[in-house]
Amino acid sequence: EIVVNGRTIATEKLTAARPGRYFETIHPIPAEVLAGQQNVNIRFQGAGNGRTGGVFGVRLHRRESFGK
Repeated sequence: EIVVNGRTIATEKLTAARPGRYFETIHPIPAEVLAGQQNVNIRFQGAGNGRTGGVFGVRLHRRESFGK
């Protein structure tokens, strides 16, 4: 699970379809999760059985950098 400011915004299912390979995903953070916040707390946690995979190269971009 990807949890932003205490709210789960996405769940990745690790199926081991390509063991030892990296994959890339993009998860937009809903505006209401960030409304009125000065800081962003992002947590990666295991769902269900509690297992997680490694996380590499995390980037956070402002919406303005993508254009509206």
